[in-house]
Amino acid sequence: MQKLFSILLIIFYSTNIILAGDIYWYNYRVKKYYHNDNNILFISTYAYDNTGIFGSNDVKKSRITNYLIYDVNKNTKKYLFDKERSEDIVLLLFENKFNDKYGNIIFNIDYTEEAYTYGYDKFQSIFNDEKKCISEPYIFNNCSLNKRPLNDKILILLFDDDSDLYTIYTSKLDGTDLKLIIQFSEDDDWHLDLKNNKIRVFIQKGIKSNLAEFEW
Repeated sequence: MQKLFSILLIIFYSTNIILAGDIYWYNYRVKKYYHNDNNILFISTYAYDNTGIFGSNDVKKSRITNYLIYDVNKNTKKYLFDKERSEDIVLLLFENKFNDKYGNIIFNIDYTEEAYTYGYDKFQSIFNDEKKCISEPYIFNNCSLNKRPLNDKILILLFDDDSDLYTIYTSKLDGTDLKLIIQFSEDDDWHLDLKNNKIRVFIQKGIKSNLAEFEW
C-alpha cells in the first residue's frame, strides 16, 4: 500500500512539473480568440469569487471581467471595458470566416467549449467545422447565405449572479464604439439571426412575450 502511494505521489509531482513547463503549461481560465483577417488577439482577464460557506476561501469561482484587445499590425493594446466588470463576461462572439462551400459563417468559438457554460445538454461542435450548416441555440439562419463581408463587430454577453440579469453589448473589432444594447432576465431568450443581420431578444412578461430587435 505504501509503495502504491509512493508511485502515485511521483506521478502527481511529475505531471505538475510537466504542466508547469514553458512548453506545456497554459491557464485554462484565460480565453484567447484570434481574428484572422484583422490580425487581432483577444485575451480575457479574470477575477476570483469566493463561493465557500460565509465567503470562505476554500471554494473559488473564476469569472471573466474584461478583455485585452491586441492589434498585432498596429502593435496597440486596449481594454474592451474601461473598468473591470463585476459581472461575468460569458460570451465574446465575432465572425471569423465565410465558408464559400456551405454558405455559412464560422465564428471564433468552439461550441463544445461554450455549451456547458450555458447549460445545453445536447450540442455539436459546429462553429469551427466548415462541413456543418445548422442553426444553434443562439445562432440562427447560418446556412446558404449570400456571400458578404464579415461583420466588423463583437457581441459581448454578460451575466450578473446577484440580479440574474444578462446584458448584451456590441463594439467594433478594435474595441471602439462600445454600446449597451439591452438587458434581460435569465427567463428571457435571445439569438443572432445571420440571414437578416439582427439581434433578437424575447422578453417574457407573464403569459405575454415582447420582441426587441437590433441591428447586427
